Amino acid sequence: MIPFRPVYSNGRAAVDAGRADVVYGIGCELITRASQTRDTVQSPIAWEETGQGAWKRIRAALEHSPHRPQLIHALTQYANDTHGAHTFLGLVAAEQSQLLESGRHLLSSSNVWGEPRLSSYGPSFVLARKLCELGLWKDVEQYLVACKDIWDDEILDDWIQEVRNEHIPDFGDG
Repeated sequence: MIPFRPVYSNGRAAVDAGRADVVYGIGCELITRASQTRDTVQSPIAWEETGQGAWKRIRAALEHSPHRPQLIHALTQYANDTHGAHTFLGLVAAEQSQLLESGRHLLSSSNVWGEPRLSSYGPSFVLARKLCELGLWKDVEQYLVACKDIWDDEILDDWIQEVRNEHIPDFGDG
């Protein structure tokens, strides 16, 4: 399995190059990997749980497991694969003027547990920026509110206010 970072970097490069076909393929690859993880890994909490609290419960539940390192790695990969998949698939949907579908992908990309990378560096905002450009302010607002559960950064409150005022925040996400 290729680690998340190279796949994500390839996806971002494809987005920048305007290669929707490649972006779609990478989104599908990531969603398949996330699905395979759900099928093969025993999560100590419900897969539908989200946020930093869910990640704390995972870590606590695995504290004495002899397979803890492998499970933590797999569950971290799952969160990042899910987030990346929905981000990329949402970008493709937006490019194809499937705005309802794109908004669904944006919200689905935030339905992950707040594992260390997402809770430290934050989620991707590239799809949020695109949907702001297309006027889907409510979807972006809902996404930013949901992101508060996986990323504890005060900037989110500022961005939420900017989106409510229909201004595109400086997401710094390219």
